Amino acid sequence: MALLMASDVLFVRGVYRNMGVPDSLYVVVFSGLLEVLYFFKLLPFNIVMAQLCPPGCEGSLMALVASAVALSFIISGYLGIALVSIVGVTGDDFSRLPRGLLIQALCTMVPIYWASCIPDGKKLAEKKE
Repeated sequence: MALLMASDVLFVRGVYRNMGVPDSLYVVVFSGLLEVLYFFKLLPFNIVMAQLCPPGCEGSLMALVASAVALSFIISGYLGIALVSIVGVTGDDFSRLPRGLLIQALCTMVPIYWASCIPDGKKLAEKKE
């Protein structure tokens, strides 16, 4: 996912346009693919959370997760505006946009650090016994 986000830097610099790929094709294919990958990324976490919650609470937990995802989209929009301001992108000057896109791609890799906190199937089986 981070690689697809980093490919936006090549898009902004016009590399794909120079290769003969129209901008509209790139935007539709890669933006669509990135959205699909985002939701596939959430699926394993939803399954683990459903296994960890008490029986009968799965629906409430999924509603909570859906609300948290919606809130995260809102917050990420505001953080994106802050990042653009910090990097120095303005309405007239997009020269620093590739730097902001690289920072965004690197931030998507931060959750890898916390992946070790997710229990695996063996630990879940031991807790149930």
